[in-house]
Amino acid sequence: MHAAPPQKDASNTSGINASLNPHDYETFYDHAYDQAGYHDDQSLSHERPYVARYVELAKREPEKLHTVIVLGCSHGLGAMLLHQDGLLAWGIDIAHKAISMANQLRGRTCGEGSEPCFVQGNLLHLPYGDSTFDAGMSVDVLEHIAPEDVPTVVNEFSRVVEHYLLLHPAGLPEFSKTGEKLGTENVHLTVKPYSWWAEQFGKQGWQWIERDTKPGMLLVRETRTGA
Repeated sequence: MHAAPPQKDASNTSGINASLNPHDYETFYDHAYDQAGYHDDQSLSHERPYVARYVELAKREPEKLHTVIVLGCSHGLGAMLLHQDGLLAWGIDIAHKAISMANQLRGRTCGEGSEPCFVQGNLLHLPYGDSTFDAGMSVDVLEHIAPEDVPTVVNEFSRVVEHYLLLHPAGLPEFSKTGEKLGTENVHLTVKPYSWWAEQFGKQGWQWIERDTKPGMLLVRETRTGA
């Protein structure tokens, strides 16, 4: 007589790994960095063309673009490239290992001082004061934010950045399938076109300019009263 087949767990019939959830940003990305080799190529960054665009803009607008926060900085290469071209750059990332690598590898990209240039933190609660930075850069990051968290992240970016945002949210599911390999969903949680993101940031007074110029979405703050 054959044994009865094992019963499926009724609480998880979708094949999803309940212990890993890309909506739980810190836990998921700590695991991805520590156990799955996520972003382990320290020489790889998709930020180079965006850095070049900011460097060119800084030459035209030096009074408005000197300090940059890299929002979702990974191992910090983008911030280092900005610094090498004359800008002061800081970085924040949710993953502890990413920030450890950034501080060890990239040096003082934010100039002299004792405070680290790279900090671990959540884009939902940025640990900076209002209008701390002239500009912000975020490449291949916003798509990792869950739809319900997008308004908060938009508000936080807008709170800490004064003049410019250069953004590239990916418009497709993650090709590498990091989430699927870890038994959960695709890690690109909000896959939308630039126009949708421009609308979200427009609610906080940002205008998408130079639309025909690539790469990325360059947003400028609308003139404020008294500015």
